[in-house]
Amino acid sequence: MNIAWILLYTLVTHGLEIVIFFKMDGIGLTFDRIFKAFLLKFLLAAIFTTFKFLVLTDYLSYFIEPLFGIGLSFLLLRGIPKKLLLFYGLFPMILMNIFYRSVSYFVFPFLGRELVDAIYDPILLLVLIIVYFIVLAFLKWLDYDFTNLRREILDKGFQKSLTTINWIMGAYFLVMQSLSFFEYEQGIQSTTVRHLILVFYLLFFMGIIKKLDTYLKDKLHERLDQEQVLRYRDMERYSRHIEELYKEVRSFRHDYTNLLTSLRLGIEEEDMEQIKEVYDSVLKDSSEKLQDNKYDLGRLVNIRDRALKSLLAGKFLKARDKNIVFNVEVPEEIQVEGMSLLDFLTIVSILCDNAIEASAEASQPRVSIAFIKNGAQETFIIENSIKEESIDISEIFSFGASSKGEDRGVGLYTVMKIVESHPNASLNTTCQDQVFRQVLAVHLLSTSD
Repeated sequence: MNIAWILLYTLVTHGLEIVIFFKMDGIGLTFDRIFKAFLLKFLLAAIFTTFKFLVLTDYLSYFIEPLFGIGLSFLLLRGIPKKLLLFYGLFPMILMNIFYRSVSYFVFPFLGRELVDAIYDPILLLVLIIVYFIVLAFLKWLDYDFTNLRREILDKGFQKSLTTINWIMGAYFLVMQSLSFFEYEQGIQSTTVRHLILVFYLLFFMGIIKKLDTYLKDKLHERLDQEQVLRYRDMERYSRHIEELYKEVRSFRHDYTNLLTSLRLGIEEEDMEQIKEVYDSVLKDSSEKLQDNKYDLGRLVNIRDRALKSLLAGKFLKARDKNIVFNVEVPEEIQVEGMSLLDFLTIVSILCDNAIEASAEASQPRVSIAFIKNGAQETFIIENSIKEESIDISEIFSFGASSKGEDRGVGLYTVMKIVESHPNASLNTTCQDQVFRQVLAVHLLSTSD
């Protein structure tokens, strides 16, 4: 057989399989990751070929797909709970397997051909390509973001369900591949049984997707309810803080009136001792008092989005509770326009939380934010002090990248995914001289864009 055809067949089939895996699991396609995926596949093939040569059975090779999926999941998604790693490894493979078997069991026979022993057959390659596009169309129609699972803190009940789902997916491969081996290698017929199992698993997987969708929607509503409660609480704290500032300013205005009267009398009488006494007792400390950054909170009045104003007020007060200096700069009225408010709030919330957490460990804890509009661009800037002189920013946006332990490192990964989904947005990150700085720039979309 033509070596070039075998190579093309291998690259196309494995390549489409890898694309589906990356698509479902929300992994960006890069040369390095694709190379690792192909290398893992060829390594498994070499191991199974060696096993077949040693024990004279091809049984293990029937399980190369699920083992490849699990291995790829552990290789590219390490850092998340093992239950999720198994799910992300098995689910894409079993979905492709089910669609492939559906076509081969119920569609292909009408063409009068058998898929058994059809390796490297052009017709089989065409069928595989069609199957992969069916899977892509199914995922597009489903419009389900499987990456949401690893962004949530899964409750114990759902973790048990996820364990059960993993066991059932594992059982599918064990039973179906074993029955295929016995029929194709041992001549033991199992076609009817495999057809029934396939129909059952088709229905089962529709149920799994429905369960995942329902669970994540419930979690989303729960989170939105919690955030709404927090927004109301932050707005109440913001209002109380503004009232306190107003009382201070009103009190200062009253004192300032008396102060001017005293100064006027001192000047009229040319009593320098009285003028000096007024200055030392009042004016000397008033400047420092008025420069306290607690007055920065009033600058949030320039933000027209109430949800964003409430969020930033909450972060401001949270930082002050931790004795962190929190500076705010919003020089003019501004409203979020270049990005959906929910996405913008998610990004800002994560960046602020990270900044407050990192700054709390610094010798001089400080966080500064600025939200400005310059022509057709909105810019959100946040910088914070850190305890290290500098940190490596090359991997901080990778999933699971965190120095804070297990189940962390999701925030900045989520931020980058949101930014990548908006072609008009960019995030620039720098770190030097114990200052970590992030600049989110959003180009305002016009009707002609």
